[in-house]
Amino acid sequence: MGKLTERYPGIRRVLHPSTGAPPSLESLFGLVEPYLDWQLVEIDTATSDILIQRPTKKAGQLDDLLVLVGPVAAAWLRYRREAKS
Repeated sequence: MGKLTERYPGIRRVLHPSTGAPPSLESLFGLVEPYLDWQLVEIDTATSDILIQRPTKKAGQLDDLLVLVGPVAAAWLRYRREAKS
């Protein structure tokens, strides 16, 4: 378990459902699209999970924080980087 999950045990997490096959870009985009305007708070370097926050809310409110897990986190970072270029 990563440090983000340990520090925020009750926080919502978004992960790709395990189907045995690698997730498609389309399925990953569908998972991250609602959160593309959220702000990056922290990257868990041990697991590559990321903590993001809704941009319009007060910092630290658990309802406004979300952990993106594994390939979902990578997809969110990729789409955000592409949006800025």
